[in-house]
Amino acid sequence: MKNLNWSYISRAFYLIAMAFVMASTIACGNKDKGKAKVAYRYNTRTNGWQNSPTNSTNGQLSEWGEITGQFSQQLINSFMPNSNVGTVSGRSGDSTGIRFHGSISSGVINMLVYDSIAYQNGDNQAFYWQMNVVNKQISNNNATVIVEDNVGRVTFSGNINSGGVWSGNVTFANSGFDQQTLGKFMINASAILY
Repeated sequence: MKNLNWSYISRAFYLIAMAFVMASTIACGNKDKGKAKVAYRYNTRTNGWQNSPTNSTNGQLSEWGEITGQFSQQLINSFMPNSNVGTVSGRSGDSTGIRFHGSISSGVINMLVYDSIAYQNGDNQAFYWQMNVVNKQISNNNATVIVEDNVGRVTFSGNINSGGVWSGNVTFANSGFDQQTLGKFMINASAILY
């Protein structure tokens, strides 16, 4: 039997072992590839809820608008992904809820969500963030405004009544996901559209 050259054999085993390690590293590094990554809509709570008085309750509208609806926890978690958000009421004038204000001429709409965690803590630490106006259509008594942030888009679409109140439906579509209905909205048209 001929003498085997152990140095070549050991080098071959070494190269095979290194190829296996590299292949394993690449496979592990790509395990999340292709999955949709959803950004935080906001990361911190801030004081602000006290700045949105009464809103749409008892027919008294301020510069703030109110969004109402059937807010299941699943819907709220979809609207505000990856955030530690508690329950949110969809009833007008309740102790928790969703508010918005701003001016489309400024190009910014502010969103405010006061959840059960902020209410129970009693510290008014609500979620408050800005969305940029990317599209607006105002014609006669109809108006549609689309705003967006790094998570997705929110669309306000409705009619302006003879009393100057703009009301209608709110939908949202986070990047990579289908559009969903959030609820109904109401605000003084002069506070946001003009």
